[in-house]
Amino acid sequence: MTRINYLNALLLSLLTIGSSQAEEPSANPSAKFIQRTMRSLAGERNAGEKIRILFYGQSITAQRWRDHVVADLKKRFPKANLEIQNRAIGGFQSPALRRTAEHDLYPFYPDLLIFHVYGDLDNYEGIIRKVRETTTAEIVLWTDHVAHPDRMKRDDMYSAGIRRIAQKHDCMLVDVRKAWKQHLTDSGKTSGDFLRDAVHLNAAGEKLLGDIIKAELVRTDQFGENEEAEAQILDVPLESDAVTIGENGEISLSFEGNRVVAVSDGSNPSGELTVRLDGRELRTFPGAWAATRPSKSANWMPAIRHVALGENPIAETWTVTCLPDSAADGTKIHFRLSGSVTGDDGEGWSTEDFVSNSGRIRIVRPDWNIAFPLKLRKISLPENFQVTWKVYPLFAETFAPGEKTAETVLVQGIPNGKHILTITPTDGRKPMGIEKFKIYRPQK
Repeated sequence: MTRINYLNALLLSLLTIGSSQAEEPSANPSAKFIQRTMRSLAGERNAGEKIRILFYGQSITAQRWRDHVVADLKKRFPKANLEIQNRAIGGFQSPALRRTAEHDLYPFYPDLLIFHVYGDLDNYEGIIRKVRETTTAEIVLWTDHVAHPDRMKRDDMYSAGIRRIAQKHDCMLVDVRKAWKQHLTDSGKTSGDFLRDAVHLNAAGEKLLGDIIKAELVRTDQFGENEEAEAQILDVPLESDAVTIGENGEISLSFEGNRVVAVSDGSNPSGELTVRLDGRELRTFPGAWAATRPSKSANWMPAIRHVALGENPIAETWTVTCLPDSAADGTKIHFRLSGSVTGDDGEGWSTEDFVSNSGRIRIVRPDWNIAFPLKLRKISLPENFQVTWKVYPLFAETFAPGEKTAETVLVQGIPNGKHILTITPTDGRKPMGIEKFKIYRPQK
């Protein structure tokens, strides 16, 4: 396909958006890899159920081009039940983002991930690989836009690496770089017309990037179905052979995967149901717990990139307090850790790996990120500076089904394998209110 035909196909896709949800023209064979999500947006599968979309990356991903994409999706799919978040972190290249992804990305478990980050390609691919291993997300990657001419060779090489990663991991690739170069040729403009500095986009650049990406997020049957992606999310009604209901009303679900969601039938019965997995309380599975991204340092960046959870986690808020003998420039922090339930849990130094007294919290030395933001702002460490985060469950030990199509995550983050989930009425009644289960099975 010539470069002119490629751009024409993009423009045609823009002009025809909204004319047909079932079949839209596409110049991009990798659109095949997002059709499960596009079918959901179009109401062709699981109408009314939540669709989670996550934008993730660094400062380019954080810019307002995404607003054009989101507005377009809402216009084309007004009935879609969307949960859209942007958790991009400016200045965090792939090595740093690989650490924060443990808090931001994998626990969110998106249906669609829209991703771009600079940095080394090994860590870039490491993020994509773990998305594949731990979630069922469909993934959109895009190549670099055309920034300052001094970056041309480097960004060309990096974009070639992104193309390889997209092909290797069955991601949709939006070749922004190719379309951008063509637009510059056709319009007679320069890269600087779309930039506010050497790399960041001005309003015109945001619109151009948004237009290029949204034009390719189409519902199309042109390239066939991605059967592997379709099979990763399995609907299991109560009538399925995988479900048994005992005389006492207890439901037993046999499944293979790492996430189970209950979908309500709308009958909304009173009372709660208790949930167990493989005969154990859900809280005993370490992977079924997550932590929020730690709070900010002197700017928008998290003060600690990653906090690992250790033994016997519980739902609580954790606080690191910097003690008076910490270095003023933040390069050596003496701190005290306390949990809102656990209480005081030890002291440590940012120059050493740390394990709390209870074993519940672990922080490795390279994940401290207080000094760099202080240096950027040319300030000293504030007195009694604190960093906080929350530990929360990725499960529901008791739940009530709720209104029709309401979704309850029963469990997530468990080993991706065979399990038996049991749901027991707390008051002896036959459990009602569940229309089906959704089983999520990442590729192995």
